[in-house]
Amino acid sequence: MPALTTNGGALGLGRQNTFSGYKYYRFTPAGSTTTQIARVYFYTGSNKQTVFSDSVPTPVIVTNPGGSNPVGELPINANLAANPVGNSKWLDFNSLSAIFQFPTPQFFNGYEWWTANDTVENPGRQPTSWTISGSYDNVTYRTLHTANQSSPGWQGTTNNSIAYTIRNAWNNI
Repeated sequence: MPALTTNGGALGLGRQNTFSGYKYYRFTPAGSTTTQIARVYFYTGSNKQTVFSDSVPTPVIVTNPGGSNPVGELPINANLAANPVGNSKWLDFNSLSAIFQFPTPQFFNGYEWWTANDTVENPGRQPTSWTISGSYDNVTYRTLHTANQSSPGWQGTTNNSIAYTIRNAWNNI
């Protein structure tokens, strides 16, 4: 049964609507003291969603609360529309979450993430496990998917390549 949201104020009173997606998606890495990722893409079914890029009038906002990012390797780099090239990446010395804030709620049910350009030289910067969560309000998150390097969909870590991909990982939650 699909998850439901309500219209009607703080008490949750009002008519119920079918689930239309979350406005916030959080990528939480684990297993590394420093995290570097070139991209995180989201899927609806088997379709990679690249509609939201830096050139859209209301772009996706990507933040890394508590993170420590060098100049040029900011969280927004995890959301550029094109496939990774060169040294464009998100690097966080604190290995904290990246939060993707979409202009409106988006229904996704899969994702992939790409390694950065210097994975071979810095293998300890790649997460060994990770979680994707969704939120309506950027306060309360619901875990949508958790995986690690032993999970189906793992493709390895080489420079600027898909490290992990899964479609239809969750459904209407």
